Amino acid sequence: EQYSVDLERLKQYFPIDNVTKGLLDIYQRIFNLRFEKISEPAAWHSDASLHSVFDATSGQFLGQFYMDLHPREGKYGHAAVFGLQPSVALPTGDRQPAVCALVCNFTAPYSALIPLL
Repeated sequence: EQYSVDLERLKQYFPIDNVTKGLLDIYQRIFNLRFEKISEPAAWHSDASLHSVFDATSGQFLGQFYMDLHPREGKYGHAAVFGLQPSVALPTGDRQPAVCALVCNFTAPYSALIPLL
């Protein structure tokens, strides 16, 4: 209000695909990670994407995360991160990787509007 910023007009500069790519790039740099998007993942909905996480230096597989960013009928109504599988030490000495899901409700990509943040 103080600066008369029109938040709806401002959103046009933040399409969700660009913002998501930018955030993932930043996380990879800051935390020395490498993310790989899995093509045709086993997921609860075709809108959900699955990404594997690796240590960028060693290449060690660390875990996976799903991103389900758009609203639809029957979907959880708030943004949340759900742990789907905890990381635990196995009797063999190996580690079971963690899996989580980021669930949000940004503008749907199949609407007449471009998904904006």
